[in-house]
Amino acid sequence: MADEKDQEENQAELNIDDMDLEDIAEALDKGEVEPPRFIEPTLEQSFTSENLEKFIMGDITWAQLQGMTVDEAYNIAEYGYSLYQEARYHDSRAIFEGLIICNPYDAYFHSMLGAVYQQLDMKEEAAQEYTTAIDLDDESLHAYVNRGELLLQNGEFDRALDDLKRAIELDPDNRDPASVRARALAMATANAIKELQKVAQKIQDEGDQ
Repeated sequence: MADEKDQEENQAELNIDDMDLEDIAEALDKGEVEPPRFIEPTLEQSFTSENLEKFIMGDITWAQLQGMTVDEAYNIAEYGYSLYQEARYHDSRAIFEGLIICNPYDAYFHSMLGAVYQQLDMKEEAAQEYTTAIDLDDESLHAYVNRGELLLQNGEFDRALDDLKRAIELDPDNRDPASVRARALAMATANAIKELQKVAQKIQDEGDQ
């Protein structure tokens, strides 16, 4: 009991404001001061009229309104990505759809949901998610490549080439595998267009004879 009383008296005498980082670290090790405790806000504290107004005006996200940090959201996103890599697309879809409800302004979440939709053959929904990702971040490399691929499949060659060229511009040194794929798709598309033009010209020449 005496030791506890002495410790309490020592803590009362210490003033952290007068201490440098080394002194504080030493005091923490000795138990002379207690580390600060983070207390998560209650729902009543989070859902204040001020925070609700910010949410309605788009100044904060649903996740921020609930008290979810950016790191926590990206930890969940990392899990969703691992599910995607394991081809568990329906489970990954649930993760990223939930994250977008929490934060609809994150380009990565939209790009990943687009990739999931693309694997589920939901091409229209995938293209919409890629477009949203690009609108939020015009340097979203993977969104450009994947949307370009969808446009190619839909026969929209000019728009597809625009997306692929933009992706190549974003990674001129080929550091990302996505830009390597963009170059391959762009080259294959350009060659296909040239062949189609040759065929069309040949048909026209034969018709003129």
